Amino acid sequence: MSAARMESIVVLAVTKMHTGMCTAGLNQRGEWLRPLRDFGNVSLRDVSYPNGNLLRCFDIAQIPIIKRRPAGPHVEDAVADFNHYQPRLAGQISPAERGAWLQAHAENAASAAQQVYQQHERSLALVRVQELSATMKFDAYSSKLEMKVWAEELGMPRPIPCTDVHWRALGRKLLPNGGLKNIEWPELSALLGCHEVYLTLGLARQFEGEYWPLVVGVHTVPAFDVDVDIRNL
Repeated sequence: MSAARMESIVVLAVTKMHTGMCTAGLNQRGEWLRPLRDFGNVSLRDVSYPNGNLLRCFDIAQIPIIKRRPAGPHVEDAVADFNHYQPRLAGQISPAERGAWLQAHAENAASAAQQVYQQHERSLALVRVQELSATMKFDAYSSKLEMKVWAEELGMPRPIPCTDVHWRALGRKLLPNGGLKNIEWPELSALLGCHEVYLTLGLARQFEGEYWPLVVGVHTVPAFDVDVDIRNL
């Protein structure tokens, strides 16, 4: 196998999937990159730094990439050598820079959503939406947490599952004893103290013949504050 090279990405997704973890971001050329293992699932260690801290959105992380390996709509896939290396933190997009950085890198929401969700031309995009609504459902008995979001520009008839670990942590914070919460944008923006919201759109792996739409990152300006418990993602 070829030697890995450390490639820098601005992290725009850190997610909890049924089969493990996932991360993705934009490299210095503005290209999407989703690091995967050659075999097996990406683990919690693979999306953590050597000190044990989890990758966070807007980190500039160095990832040990061996080769690109596009697969169907997941054209952003790349094999990483997580057996020998962990990500390294090279810097961060600061909170003060975040709004301008997002504005500079976001695409038109309607066209990008169509390319990802309907046409399956690719599986990642960063978009700005005008308003976001959220559905949060937490079963305290089973610890099952379901997070979904919806924005008109995405052209979807129903809320979309959100796998962002920071958004999931928000759900646990707002529903510590379980329950169901539906939040429309005026309440949500006031709750989070934000006036802009961007989303990282994603596609799940094929299941029952379909590629299911996901939101894999929720980015607000200013950023909302939440602590992530790596033992309870």
